[in-house]
Amino acid sequence: MGARASQSPHRAATAMRPSRTPTPRRRRAGVYEGYGRLRGRTSQYIAAPRVPRSRARRRGCRWVACYDRHMESGRSVFMVGFMGAGKSTIGRLLARRLGLCFLETDAMITAREGKPIPEMFAERGEAYFRQCEAEVLDELADKRDHVVATGGGFPCRPGAMERLRALGTVVWLAVDFDAAYERAARGGGRPMLVGRSREAAAALLAVREGYYRRAHLAIDTTHLSSDQVVARLLRRLRERARSGAGRPPARVAAEAGPPHPEA
Repeated sequence: MGARASQSPHRAATAMRPSRTPTPRRRRAGVYEGYGRLRGRTSQYIAAPRVPRSRARRRGCRWVACYDRHMESGRSVFMVGFMGAGKSTIGRLLARRLGLCFLETDAMITAREGKPIPEMFAERGEAYFRQCEAEVLDELADKRDHVVATGGGFPCRPGAMERLRALGTVVWLAVDFDAAYERAARGGGRPMLVGRSREAAAALLAVREGYYRRAHLAIDTTHLSSDQVVARLLRRLRERARSGAGRPPARVAAEAGPPHPEA
């Protein structure tokens, strides 16, 4: 009885102690299968932090190991689509999941010219900007293992899409025009919207879709979160890797296009 009484103060003090927070090791234990739940997200891939591909492979990440077969020749992934489709957001997330470098063609041009794109349009015009895009495309030919988010008009020149297809896998992030227009207008800094009515912007999308349809893969992002888009894209890339489609593709006619964008 006395022994039990002597233990009661210790037990009471123990009960009053705040619960221990999980150690970093405990958190890391569920990086791939549980990290999404810790962050309140549903996808096991989207919430995971960037991990080098070699380390991810040792941990048994099937999405990296499978995609390695597609990347054996150092091929990159190129995001194409209309303004407001989410190319930069999705591209950055995808690069982190695959342990690849991420590039934005607009950012490359801005760094070269030392000024923002709206200012370039105002001072030099659209033709000069398109020439800068052509030069950036030449630079991309020397890069390997990248995820690249392109500008809305980047592949919309004769021969540009064919060159992208030869350099890697081209992904068209399709989006409903109304959703894209609202996103682009809300974000600002879109010189192609300056002085253009909503109808003129819709006509521009109709013209550009003829180029976008030459992409290898297409996913409709209209009603999907960024997590959902990247999860579907990873699945499509795995399927493409398994099929051996990572080899340099044959030329595809504009009117043929890829399958209908996956909703």
